[in-house]
Amino acid sequence: MFKLNFEKTAVFVLILIICISAADIFRQFFSMSQNNREPYMVDSSITKNIGFPANLLKADQLFKQELYEDAQEEYFKLTNMPSLSPQQKALVHFKLGVCNYRLKKFDIARNSFLKSAEFNADDPVAYNNAAVCSFYLNDMEKAEELQNMAIERLPVIEYYYNLARIYESWGRYGDSVKYFTAVTRAEENITMEDRIDPVRIKNKVIRLTKDSSSIGKLANELMIALRLKDAREVFIIEDEDMDIKGKNFKWDIVSENGTNRLSCSYDREKYDPYNLIDSLEWTVQSSGKTIFTSKKDSFSIKINKDSDYIVHLDIKYDSNKIATSYFNVQRGSSTYPNGSHETTTPVNAIPKYYPYAIYEQVFEKDFVMSEKGYVDRFNTVWGKDDIITRMSDKDFIDAQNALYIKN
Repeated sequence: MFKLNFEKTAVFVLILIICISAADIFRQFFSMSQNNREPYMVDSSITKNIGFPANLLKADQLFKQELYEDAQEEYFKLTNMPSLSPQQKALVHFKLGVCNYRLKKFDIARNSFLKSAEFNADDPVAYNNAAVCSFYLNDMEKAEELQNMAIERLPVIEYYYNLARIYESWGRYGDSVKYFTAVTRAEENITMEDRIDPVRIKNKVIRLTKDSSSIGKLANELMIALRLKDAREVFIIEDEDMDIKGKNFKWDIVSENGTNRLSCSYDREKYDPYNLIDSLEWTVQSSGKTIFTSKKDSFSIKINKDSDYIVHLDIKYDSNKIATSYFNVQRGSSTYPNGSHETTTPVNAIPKYYPYAIYEQVFEKDFVMSEKGYVDRFNTVWGKDDIITRMSDKDFIDAQNALYIKN
């Protein structure tokens, strides 16, 4: 009897559960109908993002084939795809930045990396790459700012090296020594060994540091540079050879108590930050004769205002290199009484060499061709190898003397 009652109770409870479930289903269905909604809807963002992996793969394949313009177009399309996650947006803008960098569109590449950093503010590689783009845009202040942001997020040795190169090219050699020292201190952590040579860096530190005892103090101010473990493309600023930064010298003529003096000086501190110069040699010529020589950084001599003078400066540096500059002080050059004067810098910065060219230059009455060749007013060096020259009485521009040079 008890068994029969139990079975009836179980059946009754089962029927009751089925009825309640059915009632709930009907209630939900009629509620959707009243709100004008479909009972089953698919999230549109799911369908919109279905093509993202395939399109990204297509762009990556084009990049691997070095078809950077085509890859750039595909990456740009991806940036405009709706409903991307922040991680996807950061990824696409980063890849677009790398592509623009390969196309040497450094301004657009920098913007892409900064856009990537907007979606991933803790990404040091994005800031590092943007800093390198700024360096090649010659925007050193922005490069410094972005490189420091990369180091703040992760003090990687490659980021220290880039910051040192920024300071070096900017002329802030004291700051560059500090970060070059950080690199040499942890050289075992260098990942990109094909781009960073610790031997060259050590030589720069030695050359740039006048007081060797200060190197250790600089290193102690910095954290140990960590090893780079990011598999993405990390930009490194190209190294440059140590060299003098200029061969220009300043000259002026001063008149004091009826006496004219020619003063010349070479700014060794400005032009030789690496302490490469072995010796300077001044030669002053007048009327084809040498009247004065000196090996100091500056000199001052009495001159005759009715005479012409040619000042030569030979700079011997880095054991076997020579840089030469000269200036022709014409007769009648302005003199300045009572010690007041105007300083002039000769226009012979970085020389340009034309091994195969024909050149015609108009001269004043006199000119001098040195043993090393002729340097014209446009800073073009005409060497003496297989050189052919002749003087013309008239030039096609005017009636002054002209020198025809075929090299």
